[in-house]
Amino acid sequence: MGNGHQLGSFALMLALSGQTPLLAAQRLSSPQVLAQIDPTTVTGQLNETSDTLSDGSYFNVHTFEGTTGEYIRINLVSEAFDTYLILVGPDGNVVAENDDGGYGTNSQLVMTLPVDGTYQVLANSYSTGDTGPYTLTWKLATAADV
Repeated sequence: MGNGHQLGSFALMLALSGQTPLLAAQRLSSPQVLAQIDPTTVTGQLNETSDTLSDGSYFNVHTFEGTTGEYIRINLVSEAFDTYLILVGPDGNVVAENDDGGYGTNSQLVMTLPVDGTYQVLANSYSTGDTGPYTLTWKLATAADV
C-alpha cells in the first residue's frame, strides 16, 4: 500500500454525531472519541454513553466515502461482546448486515458497493446492554477475501 495507506477512492471519515436517515427517529447522544490506529482500523468502546437502536443495543457510527463497484471487506471484532455489523447506504437504507460472519461471534461483510456516496458503518452489539471495546477494520477486498 505504501505510505499513507491510500486505498483508491475508499477513504475513511469518522462521523460520530448528527442524525442520519436511518437514525432520524432517534436522538443521538454525545459522540465518543475513537482512537485511530491507522487509516483502515479504528478502536472504539460501546457503553452507556453510546447511541442505542430500538432494540436497546448500543452502537457507534463510522462513515466512509465509497464508489460504485468497489469490492470491500469490513470486520467488527470484540472479545467483550457478540458483535453485529450494519452497513447503511447513502440513501439511508440498510445495504447489508451481519452477526457472526467473522470467526466466533465477530462480524464480517464482503461485498460490492452499489452506488457512490457516504456509507455508514454501525458497530453494534447483538444483545441489549452489551458493552466493551471493539476493533473495526475495512479495506478494499480481494478475491482471497471471499
